Amino acid sequence: MFCKKCGCELNEGAKFCPKCGTPVAVQASAPVQPARGLADRSPEPSPEPIIGEDVPEPKKKKGPLILVIVLLIVLILAASFAAFWFLGGKPMITGFLDNTFGTSFSDSSDTEEDEEEWEDEEEDASDEDEADAEEEQPAVQAAAETAEESISYDTGERDETAEALRKRAEERENAESRSQNDVAEERDDTYERQDTYEREEEQVVVNEAPAEEEEEDLTPELDEDEFIFYDSDQRYLTKADLRGLDADECRIARNEIYARRGRKFKDAELQAYFDSKSWYHGTVEPNDFQESWLNDYEKQNCILITQYEKEQGYR
Repeated sequence: MFCKKCGCELNEGAKFCPKCGTPVAVQASAPVQPARGLADRSPEPSPEPIIGEDVPEPKKKKGPLILVIVLLIVLILAASFAAFWFLGGKPMITGFLDNTFGTSFSDSSDTEEDEEEWEDEEEDASDEDEADAEEEQPAVQAAAETAEESISYDTGERDETAEALRKRAEERENAESRSQNDVAEERDDTYERQDTYEREEEQVVVNEAPAEEEEEDLTPELDEDEFIFYDSDQRYLTKADLRGLDADECRIARNEIYARRGRKFKDAELQAYFDSKSWYHGTVEPNDFQESWLNDYEKQNCILITQYEKEQGYR
């Protein structure tokens, strides 16, 4: 028993606290709070259960239950792995491990056993094939005999068909050779025709050549001094060619292009000038002359001379 004021231990039957003098009866009627620091020393009274309320049971430890569950899972996985291993999954597992880690996990004893099993299976299969072959020999012999009989029966027909095929092939070859010969003959005919045509053309050209030479001989040689521009019908003139010509010379140069084509002139002076030239032969009246008789050189030179005359104030 302890004093409720100072926390000092009281003797049994004591009425006052020997330390603080507090009467024990007063402490029973009016509880005194213990001093600070001493309350931690006093043992805490255990709570008493209240009637009518559910008292929580102490929690049980779940460690053994979890261990049992883990053991069951490990056993199930081991059993499934063993079943997969013995049912044919061994090569897949060893191959996966070999590819992953680069080492050989396959057991040599297992491979030897597998090879022995494979050899036994092959021997059994060969024995079965021999037995089947022995059983099938009579049927094969019968089929061969029937085939020989059918072949001997069909030899006559096959010979006839072969002869017919040979005849057809010969006919085709003959027809092809004939067609080729016909084509060759046609080509020869065409070549001969072309040769004759070319020869005739050559003869015509040879026959016409002297006439041209005679015509060239008949044309008199032109005197360059009788022209302002003797080649105005063979080249394009430029302003540099016209530079230094007066109005009369430009007029004669422009009209000699027409005079060369045989045109006559209404102007008496021009007509008298060109009549004095040995190359001039006036045969076409002024109203009958056509500009289309001039070539491109002559047309462009007439235009150039006219423009130059206008620039110089000659027209």
